[in-house]
Amino acid sequence: MIISQTESLQPLNSVHAPAFIESIQSTPLKFNDMVITSVAEQEADPVALRCEAPLDAIELDNHGYHYGFFERGNDICLETFATLNQLSIHTLAYFCDVNGPQFDLSKMAEFAKHHNIKLCKVLLPFNPCDFALWDEWQWRIFDMRLSLALSHTHLNSKSMKFLNGGLNNATIH
Repeated sequence: MIISQTESLQPLNSVHAPAFIESIQSTPLKFNDMVITSVAEQEADPVALRCEAPLDAIELDNHGYHYGFFERGNDICLETFATLNQLSIHTLAYFCDVNGPQFDLSKMAEFAKHHNIKLCKVLLPFNPCDFALWDEWQWRIFDMRLSLALSHTHLNSKSMKFLNGGLNNATIH
């Protein structure tokens, strides 16, 4: 997908390359160095899901997880956190394997604190990239780990619906 836009919240001019991208369920929005998938109706407590590649954000959306986003160059930008605040997003989940995140976590923590956004680390037993290549078990593990991490992040909160989707949210036996 080639995305071009100069101002935020205006319709995107996009060219869809592969056919599987046609199934996108929400509208990608571009803000400076960030593209985020979003839905028309606002969720009660949306959670932003940070990806390392634009196609991963699209694949999250195809699997029912909204507010997936990536930042150009896998950088951490203060403007991204201001945008998340504008979208009333106060929780940001990021994914990593045993090697840790592939971005500057201390910079992310500093910006999150400045904008009162909770960070939620989701540790996966496999590399959190190339989501389009994941099999059903990887998606189930992803959903289970994401739900568990979000429940720990919001222990002191009222019970809330963390995710508005996830096609593979069945339990693993």
